[in-house]
Order: sequence, then structure tokens, then C-alpha cells
Amino acid sequence: MKIEVLPSAAEVAGRGAALFAAQLRLNPRLAVALPTGRTPIAMYQRLAAERKAGNFDLGEATTFNLDEVLLPKSAPQTFFQFMTRYAWEPLGVSKERRLIPNSEATDLEAECVRYEAQIAECGGL
Repeated sequence: MKIEVLPSAAEVAGRGAALFAAQLRLNPRLAVALPTGRTPIAMYQRLAAERKAGNFDLGEATTFNLDEVLLPKSAPQTFFQFMTRYAWEPLGVSKERRLIPNSEATDLEAECVRYEAQIAECGGL
């Protein structure tokens, strides 16, 4: 693993966006885990600007999220709503390629098995 130390959050966002875009160019069908939280928002904004300029396309990629809260996905504080607002919509990820655990599943263990199978079907992350 190579660790880079950058002097500012803006430079981290720029470097993260550049690395992500480079991987996507190498493999347009990339399966990737996308993070939530404040830290990646600036990176998502840079990628959205690149998409708008025609330099970035997640049309064939599949995105995964690693967690979800035990609330209906319509609740504003869910990771589902966060990803819709900051990543999936601005980056043009099609709805069928936005994979996130079902927080409303009645059998959470079975849901975890189902979700792991989806990741495996895409060749892993």
C-alpha cells in the first residue's frame, strides 16, 4: 500500500477523484465500494464536475455501500439518502447499479448473505 500525505482536504479530494477516475478508465465495469460521511463529499463534487464536462462516466460501474442504518430508506438520515444526494445522482449511477444492504429486511442474516453474493457476482470489490 502506498500512503500519500497531502497538505489540504481539497488536495485529498482532488487526488481521490483522479485515482478513482483512472481506475474507472481502466475498467468501466468497475465494482466499487463508495463511502459515506463528510470526507468524500468534496471528491464526489469533483467527480460530478468531471462527469458534467464529459470526462467521467459511471454508467457501466456497480457501486456498493458497506452499511446502512436500521431505518426505512426513505428516512432522510439514511446512508441511502446520503448516497442519492451526494454520489449516485450527481455521478449518474443507474438505479440498478446502486447496491446497498436492505435495512428493512426482516431476516438481517439472510440479507447479509444476499448482499455478499451480489458483491461476489461482480467479481468482488
